[in-house]
Amino acid sequence: MDLASTSPQPAATPQTPRTASKHWDRRCRIAIDVFDRSCLERNDLGYYSSVFAITNLPHRDLGPKGTCWTRRNGHASLVVRPGLIPGPDGSLISAGIPYGMWPRLLVLYLATEAVRTRSPQIELGRSLADFFRRLKLIPDTRRVQMLRRQALRLFSASIQFTFSDSEILGGSSAQLAEQYLLWRSENDIGDSRPRNASHVTLTTHFFRGLLAHPYPVDIGAIHGLRQSPLALDLFLWLPLRLRALRHPLNLRYDTLAEQMGSNYARKAEFARHCLRALQKIQQFWFGLRYRRIHDGIQFLPCELPVPIRTNPTKQKIQ
Repeated sequence: MDLASTSPQPAATPQTPRTASKHWDRRCRIAIDVFDRSCLERNDLGYYSSVFAITNLPHRDLGPKGTCWTRRNGHASLVVRPGLIPGPDGSLISAGIPYGMWPRLLVLYLATEAVRTRSPQIELGRSLADFFRRLKLIPDTRRVQMLRRQALRLFSASIQFTFSDSEILGGSSAQLAEQYLLWRSENDIGDSRPRNASHVTLTTHFFRGLLAHPYPVDIGAIHGLRQSPLALDLFLWLPLRLRALRHPLNLRYDTLAEQMGSNYARKAEFARHCLRALQKIQQFWFGLRYRRIHDGIQFLPCELPVPIRTNPTKQKIQ
């Protein structure tokens, strides 16, 4: 799987002026490549889970009080509860709820590999360092530890998808992992291990959903937006929302805030971050058309970044 058409880049770092400038430079380089070549020409066609695009995971750590996360989109809701994992002394402790960019990149990787290989068992590599190379990221100690923690949170979590309206009430499991085997140590290079030393076996329901309804995305664009979970969520959700749009669509800021899984104290704060995120997205989705209105955003009919009708059986993914 090629998670970027550029050379490997460092993972996210705190936003000092210097690192912010580096992120801007990297985003511009990737945006130029996205503009010059299609995702097929760049071999950057990937797939994502439409369930996790419609209803999002949190952007920030919920802390020890985060015992349940719910996110609603219209009649659909996502419910996430933390799983239990062995602690340092062997006793079971809460893994916590997955958040931020790492679970989003993990879902991208799992979905793309599932569609590519048509197998529910997904290799994660011989070591964490090997997996970082698969994600086209340069590992450092802090980010490697974060990825391992987020992988444990995502794979052990109890995830449910529900739907209700005036006539029906239903739900299904959105659990990702039937079984998982992860690296024990963040510092163990482990390149002499078998390729499948660490792997995830997807649940039958999640795997069949990916094959039945693959949602094509531009991996290069996601790589360029990875520093902003809000921009990532908007970029992944908007094509599904706008694909059949024939007339202008007005979305209020409070509706978008509830949809995006962001907990901003004030609507004005979310509006500011939302507009910044849309500006970033337009660097990679050049056809996106929108304008500000009094209390939200008006979206106009536009060309999608990747046609959702793309047939995965006829495309090459590496």
